[in-house]
Amino acid sequence: MARAFLRSGMGGIVLCAKNDEADNWRRYAAETGRSGSVIRVDGSGRYRFNFLEYEMQRDHLGADVLASNVVSTLQSVIEVATRAAGLEAGAQGDVFWQKSTRLLLMRAVDFLYATTGRVRLGEIIDFIESAPTSRAMMQDEQWRETSFFAQTFREFYATGGGAHPPAPQDVKRLDQFWRVSFPAMAEKTRSNILTTLQTDLEDLLRPKMRTIFSTDSNVVPELSHEGAVILLDFPLFDWNETGVLAQMIFKYLWMRATQRRKATDATRPVFLWADECQLFLSGYDMEFQSTARSSRTATVLMTQNLPSFYSRIGGKHPEHTVNAMMGNLRTKIFHNNDCPTTNKWAAELIGKTSVWRASFGQNSGWSSNYSDSFSQGQSSGENFGDNRGKHDSASFGHNATTFSGGRSEGESYGHNYGRNYNMSQTQGGGMSGGRNYGMQEQRDYAVEPHEFATDLATGGAANGGQVTGVVVLPGRTFERNGKHWMTIGFRQ
Repeated sequence: MARAFLRSGMGGIVLCAKNDEADNWRRYAAETGRSGSVIRVDGSGRYRFNFLEYEMQRDHLGADVLASNVVSTLQSVIEVATRAAGLEAGAQGDVFWQKSTRLLLMRAVDFLYATTGRVRLGEIIDFIESAPTSRAMMQDEQWRETSFFAQTFREFYATGGGAHPPAPQDVKRLDQFWRVSFPAMAEKTRSNILTTLQTDLEDLLRPKMRTIFSTDSNVVPELSHEGAVILLDFPLFDWNETGVLAQMIFKYLWMRATQRRKATDATRPVFLWADECQLFLSGYDMEFQSTARSSRTATVLMTQNLPSFYSRIGGKHPEHTVNAMMGNLRTKIFHNNDCPTTNKWAAELIGKTSVWRASFGQNSGWSSNYSDSFSQGQSSGENFGDNRGKHDSASFGHNATTFSGGRSEGESYGHNYGRNYNMSQTQGGGMSGGRNYGMQEQRDYAVEPHEFATDLATGGAANGGQVTGVVVLPGRTFERNGKHWMTIGFRQ
């Protein structure tokens, strides 16, 4: 891909996290006939970029707008320095401190630019550090003789407003701030702001960095628009956080310059290339990526996994910021990776597909039963009876008398007895069984998460020097398989 960019005549910038990155790009340039396009910005100081004066040299804008841009740049540098130190953005203060720092920087830049016609980081810090902390200090003779602030103040009024005299109402505002507001500022507030500026900008004031970023300029971002390939050779193993800060300053201003240019079909495309890109993230990346296509910019960001993004961005929900930025990076390539979070994210991105699966079932069984029953009964009874009777009668008549009589007796007795037996036995058994076949539609990942760790070649002799990756093209399809994703091989 790097060679393709060079062969097509593109310009761009390369961020170097590793020591061999710049040498690799010089080799690519030699192989493609582009060696003359390479500008290597490194610690030698051969190439220099005074980013503050660069921001102040766009003449078509008013001084107030330029000063605002310079302050925005400085605040971005402070954010970068915070991230480079491994801290979460915003961890050093809430909105109050950010606004207070911005106001102080704005007033310092306004005064210095009006007086001297230039803006240099060291002079900004000196001006703020030597500013009066009380009304009485402004009357102190020693302070008036040795203070850089006092010298600048005298020059401003002695020359009627300096090199770029501000409007009368702006002069009044500046005078009120430095004579009244700043001395009256709470000591804790003033001390916190100064400490923040001193610690976050200290690296830029050291000799090598001061030479590269606070003197003059012989390299600017716009050179890449004309085909230059600018290598920012401040590798992390040599320069640590200072190297990250140096590269992110140039990157930030390069992104803004690229967004400003009026792009047409004839405009030369440019690229931003960053391996281990999580080291070079800033709050401006998401905004830049949302307009990169219209500015004819190809962004190539490479990282090991998503959690490295999350840890660098910090905050409560870093995944939201990462997802927003990743959504603007249209083409995505996933190589062999054993990070579950990254692989699940990749599988979700590619999506699911319908899969028909055959089902088969078989069952069999045997049942048996056996039972015995036995019953016995017995009954007996007796009956006895006795009946007796007697009858006498007599009748009288005129001629004769008649007597009659009778007697009867009887007795009966009976006995019965019985016994019965009943026994039965039953026995039975049976067998049952069956088979079933069917097809079922299911939704599965088109590429299962584990396949990113098991099925992709990692190059080297074992794989014939070939690396494979899953390439995802949202909104487009590959001609070979008709899908928006495809596993593709890359030669090392």
